[in-house]
Amino acid sequence: MLEKPSSSTSVVPPIVPPIEIDPAPPAHFQVPVPQPEVRPNSRHRGKLWGRLVAGFAVMAVVGALVAWRSWHMEWVELQRQADAVASTSVQRLKLPPGAIDPLTVYKVDAVLPAGENNRNGIALVHIVVAADGTVIDARPESGTEVFNRAAVDAVKDWRFQPYRVDGAPVEIETTVAVEFH
Repeated sequence: MLEKPSSSTSVVPPIVPPIEIDPAPPAHFQVPVPQPEVRPNSRHRGKLWGRLVAGFAVMAVVGALVAWRSWHMEWVELQRQADAVASTSVQRLKLPPGAIDPLTVYKVDAVLPAGENNRNGIALVHIVVAADGTVIDARPESGTEVFNRAAVDAVKDWRFQPYRVDGAPVEIETTVAVEFH
């Protein structure tokens, strides 16, 4: 008969060696990855163009900043000059037509050109009189061309007493009528 083994003997399971897993799959499972064709100079050419574009961009930005700064400084200077002129400029006062007639010191009669002597009429001339009483600007407002030219030429030689505001002479702007007989 068969005997039963004694309890003193133990059964040891056989040792199985571990299975090694290869990190790379076998060659028949690998999928080929397409590799782009590399030209030896293409990478260097790309870097060169990139650097050139970046350089031009930086130069454009710097140029724009320099131009803006120059413009801004000139604008600030113009504002300073305008403020200085405004603070020292002479006040100009507008008078209604005919208000300056009592201040007339010297008046030249308008002379029409030859061949136009028999005409009668009136020309209105807008004038600016300086603080010293001289006419510094004269522009025709109404009348025929012949009358206007003669009236402006005559009015430029007129003289007035200075018009005063609070004791100080000021420029005045008004309209005068020049009559032709």
